[in-house]
Amino acid sequence: KLIHQYIDGDVTVVPLLMLFSARLHFELPWSATLETVLPLQPLDQQDITSIITSIDPNISPETLDDIVVRADGIPLFAEEMAKISAHTEAKIPAKLHDLLAARLDHVGEAKQTALLAATIGREFNIELLSKASTSTHETLIRELKLLQQAGLLIQLSPTQYHFKHALIQEAVYQSQTNGDRKTTHQRIAQALLDHSPHIISSQPELIAQHLAAAGQTERAIEYWIRAGKHATRHSANIEAMEHFNTALRLLNELPHAEQRDKTEFTVLSLLCPVLYAATGY
Repeated sequence: KLIHQYIDGDVTVVPLLMLFSARLHFELPWSATLETVLPLQPLDQQDITSIITSIDPNISPETLDDIVVRADGIPLFAEEMAKISAHTEAKIPAKLHDLLAARLDHVGEAKQTALLAATIGREFNIELLSKASTSTHETLIRELKLLQQAGLLIQLSPTQYHFKHALIQEAVYQSQTNGDRKTTHQRIAQALLDHSPHIISSQPELIAQHLAAAGQTERAIEYWIRAGKHATRHSANIEAMEHFNTALRLLNELPHAEQRDKTEFTVLSLLCPVLYAATGY
């Protein structure tokens, strides 16, 4: 794909290579003429064996063969099963989600920090984690190091972390009960509201997401409307449409009442000019 670059008033054409990975059945949102698709096949038995033995050189031949068969060419599965086999004699879980949940049980006191971090998202900063946590800053630092040593987290900078793989973050997040998950989302939303005025003004959709997941439907609608207005002011019409439509979907969860109807009218009034700009009359 080519982009134009302006240098000293002259226009030059610069080649730009962009590489993306996606799961099966991903629908390309751009023109098919702009890309070359390279289907990635599962790793072969030799490669999977190399991954396993690099993690656990002393693994028994029987366990090695078992992991190779069950990994089915998926490197993350092979890596996680090898780590489990190296630290426990228990039966290795058959599903990737159960495997990652078992890894979480081995981090002990750091598990609650992992749950909170996973609820924030795959990438998170220690400032928000600290504001939403009941632990001290020193305790969080210690527990984050434990999670790094367990291979669950990678530190990107002194304040920024992310989960090693999206499936790890998803498994940690899903290991909470529904009630605990709502409570954690509420704590994160409140931390953002209390300590992050820049997020309230620049990313109200982030607060809306946590409020909605916490079951705070009416407050979530308020912030989805804010997010739609913010996107509209920046001519981000597609994003504005998504935010307003999310507010409308949440409104359907509320009982019919005069205030609900007024809010719906407000959202529709805000949505109309965005639709005009994005899709025409």
